[in-house]
Amino acid sequence: MPRTALGVLALFVLAVSIPWYLWYPSDSSSSTAWLAAAIRIGAMLGAVWLAHPHLKRMSPGVWIVALLMIVIVARFRYIAPVFIVVLIVLAILRPRRVSGQRH
Repeated sequence: MPRTALGVLALFVLAVSIPWYLWYPSDSSSSTAWLAAAIRIGAMLGAVWLAHPHLKRMSPGVWIVALLMIVIVARFRYIAPVFIVVLIVLAILRPRRVSGQRH
């Protein structure tokens, strides 16, 4: 999906959720669930829009690991903090290029 379409779709979903939040009753559990889903989907589409140029360059192995992590966290929610800590540690410890060196 083109990056522009992702951005427009994210803005549309978030724009729809604003009047929904303001004018529809929040005492209904189904209305609250749909509003929460719209906000989460809009935020996720916005995050994908921001990461779109980098997503094209990712290897298939990273996609498989990411999908596996999503499935595990969806099934066992108590593991989510562990995954977040592991991702932060991996981001800090990843190998980086030192300026002036060629590899």
